[in-house]
Amino acid sequence: MQYKHNTRFGLPEAVGAQRDSDFDAYIAVSRAWLSGPFDRTWLANATVRATRANQTGLLGFGGDQSDSHELVAELAGGVFLHRTLAIGAEYRQKPNNLGFADEDDWMTLFVAWFPTKSVSITGAFLDLGDIAGLTSQQGYYLSIQAAF
Repeated sequence: MQYKHNTRFGLPEAVGAQRDSDFDAYIAVSRAWLSGPFDRTWLANATVRATRANQTGLLGFGGDQSDSHELVAELAGGVFLHRTLAIGAEYRQKPNNLGFADEDDWMTLFVAWFPTKSVSITGAFLDLGDIAGLTSQQGYYLSIQAAF
């Protein structure tokens, strides 16, 4: 379960959101194949989420189109091309509760490199579709993490 709350509800309410807080209920299943196809390590995750969040809750919950929890899917998968290099993709469905703008599903492609046990570098391309009337919300992501 996840509980989300907007501390400022003015904008979500103005675009048709019904509530400033709500909960998501979800179940997730993950699987790793250490010697999968092509003799590579593969990872997969599947999630089913009951939600009425608009833009994951940033624009409130429920709306003029629908005010009930909807089941949506979230899928992710990746493969290690080498023991230090992984590639993969993610997909996230989202409900379409607000009449003023359609809500698009989100997609991500990523590459992760682990040069040492304590350092990782991840790059990704994100396609978030249209968000609240702003078209073609796409971009790149870069993360460098080190633990000592």
